[in-house]
Parts: sequence; structure tokens; C-alpha cells
Amino acid sequence: MIQPDYSLVAVPVEGRVVLRHGDVVVAASERARVMHETGLRPTIYLPREDVIGLAGTPGSRRSFCPFKGTASYWDLTISGRTYPDAAWSYDNALPDAAAIRGMVAISADLVGRDANVVLPPPGAAARDGGGAFLNWLLHEAPHCRDGETLMGGFCRALAAYGVPLQRANVMLWSLHPQIAGVSYLWTRASDDVKPRIAPYDDLVLDTYMNSPIRHVTDGLGGVRQPLTGGEPEFDFPIMAELKARGATILMVEQSANRALEVADRAYVLRSGHVVVRGRAAALAGDPAIRRAYLGERAIAHRVNTEEGRPVMSEAKLREELYGSFRNRGMIYYNMYKTLSAELGKEKAADLMQDAIYNRGVEQSKVLAGLDNKNVKALMEKFLSIIPDGGKMFGPEILNVEDDAVDIKFHRCPLKECWLEAGI
Repeated sequence: MIQPDYSLVAVPVEGRVVLRHGDVVVAASERARVMHETGLRPTIYLPREDVIGLAGTPGSRRSFCPFKGTASYWDLTISGRTYPDAAWSYDNALPDAAAIRGMVAISADLVGRDANVVLPPPGAAARDGGGAFLNWLLHEAPHCRDGETLMGGFCRALAAYGVPLQRANVMLWSLHPQIAGVSYLWTRASDDVKPRIAPYDDLVLDTYMNSPIRHVTDGLGGVRQPLTGGEPEFDFPIMAELKARGATILMVEQSANRALEVADRAYVLRSGHVVVRGRAAALAGDPAIRRAYLGERAIAHRVNTEEGRPVMSEAKLREELYGSFRNRGMIYYNMYKTLSAELGKEKAADLMQDAIYNRGVEQSKVLAGLDNKNVKALMEKFLSIIPDGGKMFGPEILNVEDDAVDIKFHRCPLKECWLEAGI
């Protein structure tokens, strides 16, 4: 979420934009956009096909911006000479930078600084803030006597500035032959820092391999997503752990459709009063809520202005979802028939059972980080990942105890497709 004193605005550039390296045209486009961002020069972004000499695929370098997302870098060939990592793009740009998703920017060192200077639109001038935090950074941070004091002061300064920080972990790497480094863990609940020496053995443990620290350390970019989940690449166990501890994000959003897509619980207000509340998935499926706040007719016919193509209605999306499961069921059946013909029915059944079990183990990772003794939290997480808000399998909670839960499923889309096919 963009901070109040930070500005990030991308607007179309009128007319034709031409970027040159000396006398050589590097890019030319009538669909360029310019990004205005606090503290940075305006940057031109262009459609990929309008850049001349751009490599077919990005290289291995990546960087992360907390407002725009993870950037991939591209080589650029100009007059026979290749310039490594000379351009970048945000293929999975965060919502704040959705306007430049998939577009390419070229290093101003190649195309000249003047080519990237475009006046910001009215009312979107870059702002500068964070005075209290900067004051701590300039006047107090240099006097911190050790890493523990520095880490604690840094986190408290961010919290005082208004950043909703719940937990922070910093790893300082070393060149010691036996010690990988020292980690400093700060939590808002305890408001203290726990330093820990990390031996090299830690680097092969699941706690490190499945952590955002490894992701960042390996140069894979940063991580920014809701605790409810998002990109599978960022589905770390710590996300579920933080959510189980009560960490959350309060979002005030005029677009009910957007809010209900990412929220766990929602409160719908009218004239300042709460008129309905409940689980977001249930509210999103409520016909009265959809008619009053989401506008089903508008949703069915609205157009994605960035891509210029119609967006499927919810009914059509649901039809596609159930159709994909029917197709999946028939694929399973044909795989079983093929394996049976080659290896026999018993061996085929064993192989299919092993494959399905292994896939179940992979999917169970979404429960990693949750307290095994908290049966209710495990149940809610499990039910939250059932497609179509649970309707696809029709779960019914029969009994919940301290150490067990009984759930009855009234539907199975795979079995239904097999019965329809007369299998």
C-alpha cells in the first residue's frame, strides 16, 4: 500500500515518443507511459514490441521495489553491441503500478537523461516526507553501539512513522568458515530483538529453504503480497504463521469487488453505518450484495481498459472452472486406462494412488506454519482453499473438537464427471 507521503503515478504520453542512443533509434511508440515516483526522475515505459534490439527473454538479474514489484532485466543490442541488463520490466507489477505491467523501460544512461524528463500531471507532483524517520536515520542510527540496538531502533522508528510492521528479520552474512551470519529478529508484540548466530548447516533446513530470506538472498527479488496469499512463488509458511497470530491488513476500499477478492472478512458500510458483515467469500456470493454493490450487469460487460478485451462474467468464470475439473477427471480416467493397458490394473491403480498422494503432500504446504494443535485454524485454512467458495465440494462441518474435526463432503466434481460419462 502506497504511504500517504509517497507518490506513484503512471500516465499516457501524448503523441509519439522516440528514444535514441546517439543517432540510433532505440524505441519508438505512440503508446508510451511515463512513471512519476517520489524521489526519482520520470521514467518512460513502452510496449515491448516497440523497443528495437530487445532480447527475446529476460536475464537472471532481478530487483525489487516495494511499490512496483519485482523487475526483470533485459539485454539490449544497439548497432551490433549488446548492453547487458539495459532495460527492465515489471511483468507481475503490484496493483499500485498496474499501468506499466509488462512494459519496458530503458536505462537513461543509454538513451540520455533528457529523453526521460516529462513533466508530472497536475496534482501528481512528487512529495517528500518521512521527516521523523529520516531524523532517526541521520542522527540516532549512527550512534547505535551494535546490530541489536540498530535493528530495534530501526523497527521502532518505522512503527512510530506509521508503517504497520509486525515482524522483521535481518540477516547479516559473514565470511567466517563455520558461521553463515547473524540474524536479528524483531516482533511488534515483544518489542525486542533476538540475535542468533546461524551456522552453515541452517542453510539446508526447510525453515531457511522455504523462507523469504532465501528468496531475497538468492537474488530472486523482494516479496509483497497479502497474508491471504497471491503468487505461488511467495507462498511461504511464515505467511500462514503470521496470519494465525492475528496479523492482518485493514483495507478501506470503495471498490467492493476488489476488496472482497482479497479480504478474509468484510464490513459493508452505507452512510457511515455497517449494514452487513461476514466472511468475504460469502458476501461476494450473496445475490443481494452483488446487485447492490458489485453490479453483476456491469461486471459481465465491463472491459479491461489496459488489454482492451471483455472480462468474463462470474457465471462464465464458474462455468469454465467446473468445465476444467470435468476435463481433469477425464484426463485421470484416460491416464488410468493407458497405464492399465501397459502395466495392468493393479499397477496402474498403485501408480495413480501414489501420484495423487504426492500431490496432496505438495498442497498440504499451505498449512505449514500453522499450530498443529489449533484445529480450528487448520480447518478454516483448509476450507478456504476449496474452489468456488466451498461450493464445488459442498463441505459440511459435523463436529469440531480440541484435537479433531469431522467434515462431510456432499460433492466430488471428478466423480460427477465419471458418472456423467457412464464410467
